[in-house]
Amino acid sequence: GFLPPSARPAARTLSMATAVPGESCTGERVAVVGATGYIGKAVVRESVRRGYPTRAVMRDTSKGSAESKFEGAELAQFDVTDREGCRAGGLFAAGSVDAVVCCLASRSGTRADSFAIDYRAALNCAEAAKAAGARRFVLLSAYCVKSAERGDPDALQFQYAKKQLEEELAELADASFDYVSVRPTAFFKSVSGQVE
Repeated sequence: GFLPPSARPAARTLSMATAVPGESCTGERVAVVGATGYIGKAVVRESVRRGYPTRAVMRDTSKGSAESKFEGAELAQFDVTDREGCRAGGLFAAGSVDAVVCCLASRSGTRADSFAIDYRAALNCAEAAKAAGARRFVLLSAYCVKSAERGDPDALQFQYAKKQLEEELAELADASFDYVSVRPTAFFKSVSGQVE
């Protein structure tokens, strides 16, 4: 689980010879926001499988408790659009998380929804993660954000929102807090059963 630093056992150290990047669990506490989405569920499941203490953040834990993909994760209910709650430590208590994976995604595609979720809510999470002492923020972005960067007339609102978020994350980063923006080309839920 997520214990305060004073109550946690000393972190395991792995020598460079035994650590395998992307495979070895080194004990970091991981939180996944947007955990109930298609990719969020997969991230939670993989984080737990690899042995990381994992918190799945969702709007309604009663829906998540029935989902087998959350088995082994701590379920946390929080509205990430609540900026003041995030700032007050409601999302992450100080010292409770090392890495946050953000899988938030707007649903409607409207400007209001895109900027409320893909930009503002995700930034709330990043700011809360930094304030809690997390070292890394991983953003699930999209390759097509390039369209907004180029100013393409057909760029979508979520692309502009994610572009603005990435710019803000660059400003938020410092020696103790960094971010990674993952820009996959596409996810095809319709073929997921063929690749699992």
